[in-house]
Amino acid sequence: MNRLLPTALATLFLLTAMPCRAEDDARNLYVEQLKKPAQHINSGISYWLELNKNGKLTHVSNKKTFHNGDRIRLHVKPNFTGYAYILMLEGSQGNHDVLFPSKKFPKNRITAGKEIALPVGNDGALAWMKFDEHPGKEVLRVICSRKPIDAKKQFAKDEDTVVIASTDGASDDTVPSGSSVSVESRNLTVEQSKPRLTGVVTVVNHNPQKLLSVDITLNHQN
Repeated sequence: MNRLLPTALATLFLLTAMPCRAEDDARNLYVEQLKKPAQHINSGISYWLELNKNGKLTHVSNKKTFHNGDRIRLHVKPNFTGYAYILMLEGSQGNHDVLFPSKKFPKNRITAGKEIALPVGNDGALAWMKFDEHPGKEVLRVICSRKPIDAKKQFAKDEDTVVIASTDGASDDTVPSGSSVSVESRNLTVEQSKPRLTGVVTVVNHNPQKLLSVDITLNHQN
């Protein structure tokens, strides 16, 4: 894979004494921050994956099997204003790189309440990440930050980064099926949308001082 992108996940934390559905909790937290932009309450995004296959556009999740030549981009709607980054954490040939932003496409600003498709081309033009001729497992990391960061440093473990999904087998990084898993070492909430919006996920990090980071594994075949 050369230029691709994601959507995915499942794992959550934040169980309260009063019973409530995790998806309602995530949505409420997301909206609370959106309504109070002057306060740093949490950091959250709703996101989904768009596939361009031979010119046909479809709304998918990372459960989809991708093939050579497929193009993909991520639609993100944050509840805070900041910056977005896309890293290839693990390519099919063992490589890693910062996919976005780049010298060619440097504009990575995201705005609270406004959906944006990533990567962003020059002057807002459409841009895509394309799967090359080397099939295998592709692991992407999507990071959203309130302040600009050095994305290259995120290849190393950083205590200021909260990684929602893991590639070590400790958690499932596919779109949540509706069941909730409590992971007490993580301070986040994950929500899957209703079935009619397949693949849309809302993720909230309760600590606005830390980066919001999502690892996504994509299956790339010939």
